[in-house]
Amino acid sequence: MNQAAKPEKAGKDAPIKKKAARMLAAQALYQQLHNPQPAELLANEYLSTRTAMSVEGEDGQEVMALPDGVHFKKVVIGADKAQEELSALIAAQMKKDGQEAAKEPELLLKAILLCGAYELVYLQDIDSPIIINDYVDVAHGFYEGGEAKLVNAVLDKIAKTVR
Repeated sequence: MNQAAKPEKAGKDAPIKKKAARMLAAQALYQQLHNPQPAELLANEYLSTRTAMSVEGEDGQEVMALPDGVHFKKVVIGADKAQEELSALIAAQMKKDGQEAAKEPELLLKAILLCGAYELVYLQDIDSPIIINDYVDVAHGFYEGGEAKLVNAVLDKIAKTVR
């Protein structure tokens, strides 16, 4: 009986593992923006030294979860490679949102937006609302002001543009 329950539980854990991967990816990309280094090396370092992440579960309670390592690496490496293109896309959407065109978001906010934009543009098999919601949650984990609303607005506009 336990054998049958394990795959079902793993399936239930998949969204939590992706959410943890998104939180970790934003942190890794933030580090990358501060201290550029090969993205694959950075991703491997994160996966070997930073294991469980505290994320909000479906019931609203904080849970410890191991990140989905494959998804994490895909986002970190992909967002790093496409950073120039994604930055231009983000800037265009921020301008539409009434933000100053020349004002670059601070680095942590930029990292969150880059990760979210990467998934919306390149990982089309994942539903937009899931991606947007998870990155809004990531923003809530770091900010208390209007940054989460900005992440929501910008990623929503990107989703409408690219999907």
